[in-house]
Amino acid sequence: MKAIVRKSVLSGTVNIPYAKSYVHRYMMLEYFFGLSKKQFFDKTEKIDEFFYAYCYDLQATRDALKNLSDDIPYIDCMDSATTFRMLVPIVMSIKAKAIFRISKQLSKRPMDKLIGLIESCGSSVSQKDLGDCGIEITVKNKFQMKDFLLKDVDSSQYISGLLIANAITGKGRIIVDGKIPSVPYINLTIEALSDYGFSVIQNTDKNNRSVFVVKKTDTNLVDVEKKVAQNSIKYEDWSIRAYFEVMAALGAEIDFRKSLTSVDKLSIAKSDIIQADYKVLELLGNQDNILVFDFTNCIDLLPLACAYVAIKKRKAIFSGVAKARGKESDRVKASCDMLSMLGISVDIKNPFSESEKILIYNDCDTCKEDSEYLVSRTGIYIDGYNDHRIVISSVIALLFMTLGNKHSEILGVISDVEAVEKSFPQFFDVMKELGAYIEFYT
Repeated sequence: MKAIVRKSVLSGTVNIPYAKSYVHRYMMLEYFFGLSKKQFFDKTEKIDEFFYAYCYDLQATRDALKNLSDDIPYIDCMDSATTFRMLVPIVMSIKAKAIFRISKQLSKRPMDKLIGLIESCGSSVSQKDLGDCGIEITVKNKFQMKDFLLKDVDSSQYISGLLIANAITGKGRIIVDGKIPSVPYINLTIEALSDYGFSVIQNTDKNNRSVFVVKKTDTNLVDVEKKVAQNSIKYEDWSIRAYFEVMAALGAEIDFRKSLTSVDKLSIAKSDIIQADYKVLELLGNQDNILVFDFTNCIDLLPLACAYVAIKKRKAIFSGVAKARGKESDRVKASCDMLSMLGISVDIKNPFSESEKILIYNDCDTCKEDSEYLVSRTGIYIDGYNDHRIVISSVIALLFMTLGNKHSEILGVISDVEAVEKSFPQFFDVMKELGAYIEFYT
């Protein structure tokens, strides 16, 4: 499906749902350590009533937990990398065999390192191609709950799953040899575990490896829903809020329910919010002539940041972007393609390496002055790459760039817009409520 984006003026109030990163973890922990199983499934029958948030990722996790009572559970992860990567170690800490289905889209993402990690934990892995339905991954042999030595690990979700598995079994240590990926999400898991009566002790051994040990404590379980309600700004989904923070910074009159001033938001974000996407506030606060930004611990912000600098006509150097190639799309390529379609000069240094960088020039003399080069009568066409982050960032870019088209109200067309269903199904409804003129066709 494609979307036609027309000239619009945005204003209104938005209500940010709670973070799906939290909800994934709290559903898993609630299943094992909280309510009775019947109470859990009665309560989570409608995900949007569980934590006022819904997306296919969360439904995948809820349905997967429902199947854990089977001798050989069939875990349909759909498009959810979080469900797959976190539940593999959790399920295999208690089951001798399980079958995981992942979608064709998810199966295109790099899998070799993850399969290697699963095998290093004592299990065997086989795969069955299901064509357009994706692949089935059969994992046999329960994890040997001892010391897990993880080398060259690129998934914080897998580490998070092991931390929860260690809490379930009461056994094992996690030893990470090398750099720990996406540290904010590890910290998020550690906080969630603490709410359910577990502490995570982290130290460094004599070989300079990070060691995690999960211990049961005597503390009472936290009323998670009450805790979240009392600190909504912390537990709001910053992967969603980031989009509207950018739109507000670009001039849209957007009010956030339960909002804080920008100064207060930045103060709280630095000290308390451990979601990676809160770093959008640092991005927006950067006033240097050249915006230099490292995405190592906030890689999902890359497409939105590219849209932002294009709109602001700023030069930028973006580092720490290599992991973006293994997301729902190759986001380095997709983001650069978006910039190119918007008439922005962009270059990639050291492509396909850990030191990969994106250089955004925004020099007037590198782009043609003729507005017809940028916008024809039918507008710019941007490939959404079936990636929710690319689609939403492209919509923002089209709405806020001054394209100079005198012939049409149409700013552009974006493909694969149904991809927003993965993380923010209500996106287009919210945008229309704010005043965006967006039409759809197949």
